[in-house]
Amino acid sequence: MGDLTERFHPVSVERAIIPWSGVVRAIEGIEEAVSLKGVKNVFVTCGVGETLHTPTSNVEKCGNVIAVADTREDALEAVNLVVKTVRIVLGSGEDLNEGLIRKNALQKLAGACSVCRVCDGRECAGWLPGIGSVGEGTGFRRNLRALRRHMILPDLLKTLNNVSTGGELFGVPLDLPVLPAPISYMQRNFRGVFTEEDYARALHKGVRKAGSTGCVAEQEHEPGEATALENIEKAFEQGAKAVGLSLDDKDGRGAAFFGEKALSRS
Repeated sequence: MGDLTERFHPVSVERAIIPWSGVVRAIEGIEEAVSLKGVKNVFVTCGVGETLHTPTSNVEKCGNVIAVADTREDALEAVNLVVKTVRIVLGSGEDLNEGLIRKNALQKLAGACSVCRVCDGRECAGWLPGIGSVGEGTGFRRNLRALRRHMILPDLLKTLNNVSTGGELFGVPLDLPVLPAPISYMQRNFRGVFTEEDYARALHKGVRKAGSTGCVAEQEHEPGEATALENIEKAFEQGAKAVGLSLDDKDGRGAAFFGEKALSRS
């Protein structure tokens, strides 16, 4: 079987390269890092122009380094030096990008929303308070699967210019036919991060820039105020193009949790 006598006692150490959030402007120091004593591999998985965010799992890091040395201390020293040598240069803190938006959202919406990369209702199903789907969220996921069945299937592969995604809904021309779902009860569902008015204004500002239109929910009101029908009529008078009625608004489950009276619909 040959000589199986142990001859070497090396120690291998791996370290992740974890940057802040931002857009990658440059990647520097890789050649210098590879030339350092004990360094076996330096892997960088991001590229210039890519938007980075603070990782939430091991697979989201933007690189890692492996070093081998005779002792653990020497191997640690080598990998730590590489992490300092490889420089992921990001845009200024004022740059608005996906990573920065997600980082801020995670901080502001902690406990109400997980800011998932794919919003499918799995993580937040049944959350109270929160904006998750009712029950186990199966309806949410069915809708997402149905949406994924619609895709563009070109007859041939070629360069396309000036592709239009526009359309019309309720007589309103839209550049992007995607509408945000209406959400109300900010104090409850978003833990008071927004007021009803601030949320509505921010939403409409965003959808106008995207070439779409927004949906807002009726604000909380006290008993004795206008009825739902009166509010619907008032909404049309103010220029609303469509008005709907939520059947699970203040349902029994949520009302019991917050000590409120459930509203019945007929």
